[in-house]
Amino acid sequence: MLRQIAVLLGYAAGYTALHAISFSHWSIFAGFELAALILLPYRYWFALAVGEMIPSASVAIDCVNSFGLTWALLKAFPSICFVMPFVFGCRERLGLLGRRGEFANPTVLVLCAGLAALVVSGYNTFMLSFAPRPLGFEPLHEWMLRYVLGHFLGILTLTPLILAARDAMRGKSLRQLVAEIQDSRLLLESAGILIPTLGMLIWIGSRSAMGSDVRYIAQVAMFLPVVMLALRHGWLGAAISGSAASIAIVVLMPARYDHATVQAQTLMAFVLPTMLIIGTKITAWHRQEQQEKLDMRKALALAQRNYFEGEQQLRRAATMLREMQTMGTTWLRHTTRIEGYQRAQPLMAAASQFIEFCDPLEGTGRSLPHAVQKGSLAQVLALHHVPFRATYYGGVSTLPTTLHLAIYRMICASVAQLAEQDYLGEVVISVRCRQYRSQRWVVLRVLGKEARGASLSHTGTAALQQLSRHNSFQSLRDSAATFGGAARQRTRGRWRHLTIALSDA
Repeated sequence: MLRQIAVLLGYAAGYTALHAISFSHWSIFAGFELAALILLPYRYWFALAVGEMIPSASVAIDCVNSFGLTWALLKAFPSICFVMPFVFGCRERLGLLGRRGEFANPTVLVLCAGLAALVVSGYNTFMLSFAPRPLGFEPLHEWMLRYVLGHFLGILTLTPLILAARDAMRGKSLRQLVAEIQDSRLLLESAGILIPTLGMLIWIGSRSAMGSDVRYIAQVAMFLPVVMLALRHGWLGAAISGSAASIAIVVLMPARYDHATVQAQTLMAFVLPTMLIIGTKITAWHRQEQQEKLDMRKALALAQRNYFEGEQQLRRAATMLREMQTMGTTWLRHTTRIEGYQRAQPLMAAASQFIEFCDPLEGTGRSLPHAVQKGSLAQVLALHHVPFRATYYGGVSTLPTTLHLAIYRMICASVAQLAEQDYLGEVVISVRCRQYRSQRWVVLRVLGKEARGASLSHTGTAALQQLSRHNSFQSLRDSAATFGGAARQRTRGRWRHLTIALSDA
């Protein structure tokens, strides 16, 4: 009962306050009325009807002597009762609200607003027909059109904004709301584009004479930011900009029933529902795009986990091989002669090379620079007299070890690609970290100079290929895509450039 009374008094206070600033062709209280019916459960609808009856009955009692008893009785009856069947049908049959009570269909809202405007306007015109009218009073059909325009525009001015604000705040703490407001592009563009644009139009219109063409053009131009924000942000942009533009038109109204203002409102009454309907599709496209980006991030995360799991398996294999190598070395030293031990050295060297391939960063101090300068890659290049140098910029040492390992694999693969293309006269390696859009990126450049004269032997090329997990440039490109980056190659003069970008996700 306390909740019923709270709803009754709250709705009566809101209805009275908004009714005081409303008029026939801008009934802003109608938006509050429809929003209350949409958001509140059915058990509170009777309280809404009683809450509207209180201020309506008060007006009827005050004006009974001027407009007659019949008009007063019709006025005392809450018009919200005529809207309830349409809202019920839209909620239950047309999917106005989602399964969890969220606002789900702006197109149905436009339909519901049109039906509510027609039925309430018809009732107001019927009520006006019983009131005494002086000579020269405008025909009832003109008042009917004003009522339809006022209720329809009033609903679209306030109801979508209330529904959007309610869904944005639903189930979120104050800290979450503040974080979302700070990161919201819609609110940023509303503050940076919508408010200055409408403010400039209001200033231009207010500086012109009453009834001038400049003021009328300023009122009509209010629809431009509505279209712009709706096309960028969907129905949410149309809801926010439509409310602001509708209020801005009324701010420039020189007097009630101004013909230019009514024309501008009529244009807005066509533009706003159109943008809400089109914005519904745009919002769906945005959600689809966000879902595709989320699916892409999940796919990349899965690919990275598989990549690192493969590295873990290689590392476990390297650990087992080290143990076996240690046991084999001890056994050879104690059970065989020196000649047999020396004959086993090539096999043990091959095993050590394979162990280093499986786990190139094992050991104290074995970071990426150390592996590049002292590892198997440097040994193969030095054996075949290939000069190379490596440089590092931007805090490469702060990268995680897993990314160091991936970069090392790609360096080996890039050098192997250069060897296949006979660009191994000289090798230059550059690893650079960069911060871009709150994310850290690694740019790897491997340059190979054209080898004039004798190219690298088949044995050397095979040795470089054994150090790489990638047997082609396409494989290298796929590995870069696993880390959200890309790879490309090009030739400049005698130099072959391989550039790989990776993100530190």
